[in-house]
Amino acid sequence: MNKRAIAAVAAVALTAAGIVSVIGYVHGADERAFAGTELSQTWQVKSSIPAGAGVDEVKQNVEQVNLPVAAVAAGAVTSFNQLEGLATTVSLEPGEQLLLSRFAKPGEGAKVTNSSSIPEGMQELTIALTAPRLLGQHIKAGDVVGVFASYEDVKQTNVVENHVFVLRVDKSVVQDGGDQQATRMVTFAVNTITAEKIVHASEFGHIWLTKQNPKTDLGNPVRIEVKDVVR
Repeated sequence: MNKRAIAAVAAVALTAAGIVSVIGYVHGADERAFAGTELSQTWQVKSSIPAGAGVDEVKQNVEQVNLPVAAVAAGAVTSFNQLEGLATTVSLEPGEQLLLSRFAKPGEGAKVTNSSSIPEGMQELTIALTAPRLLGQHIKAGDVVGVFASYEDVKQTNVVENHVFVLRVDKSVVQDGGDQQATRMVTFAVNTITAEKIVHASEFGHIWLTKQNPKTDLGNPVRIEVKDVVR
């Protein structure tokens, strides 16, 4: 075999090895996203479900996902057997966890609002956010979000916390200078240290929320300064 043939074979082998490595990296993305976090399986809505839907329709529009244990709401459905003979009391939107409190026997009427039960061991914390910092007001109860903070005085931005569970987003809007300044009250389920971080960032800086999922690449966050943006 001449040198050119050997080089060609080697190139093919290296390419194949690279493809295998990429596939392995992609397959391990979920594990890396929540590395070191205890996970629990729960059901999440993947397509809109109308009020009055029975268990068969619900089954077709949900998927099982892995979430941090702290982000799984109290009363999350663990088996479809729990829903036999029940129907949704309100419409369910993509991203919501499937909660038993959103079901009742047909004819009993709605019993809940845009709110999720607080996970055991957590505490509630409410802050006010304008529309741009609230993902254009598309954050809703049941979402898992990332909390970021920017501080004007030191011109720094950093991650406050990942995998923060949203308990409630108030529907009422406080107008203050137009749509861009429309403010909604957002309530989180957090532990004590996360509550301290969010309160501090809300009081002395500006908070932004991002919507996260099990495949969100959290990377290795660092504190961002002006020199890291303007080069």
